[in-house]
Amino acid sequence: ASVLLVKGQTGAGKSTFLKYLHKVLWDQCSYDGYIPLFVSLVSLQNPSNNLIPQVLMGYGCSPGEIEEIRRVSKFIFLLDGFDEIKTEVNLIRSNALHTWNAKVVITCRSEFLTNRHYQRLFQPDTRDG
Repeated sequence: ASVLLVKGQTGAGKSTFLKYLHKVLWDQCSYDGYIPLFVSLVSLQNPSNNLIPQVLMGYGCSPGEIEEIRRVSKFIFLLDGFDEIKTEVNLIRSNALHTWNAKVVITCRSEFLTNRHYQRLFQPDTRDG
């Protein structure tokens, strides 16, 4: 998975931008084949583990359907509010997003990124090629 971090101050419009991007990508979905999936991270019970299956199960998908979707589909995961889940876990790695044919866009408030090595929180797994 390739990752794009969108960071900015509180109220800068990160979530609004991500929702707009979701709409634009959805309108072009049949053109490039990537399915945009908007995820409000704070709405999930445990975003550090099985993030995408949690979302897809919320849409009524069974575990077998999720595996088939993972195997054959291309996604753009739009993950909103990394700072709101108050974790220092790399969600891309902890959720094995390298096993999905996906690109990732993730938003985070700049003030949450105080560690000078914050990029490690967003680096993709090295096994994803």
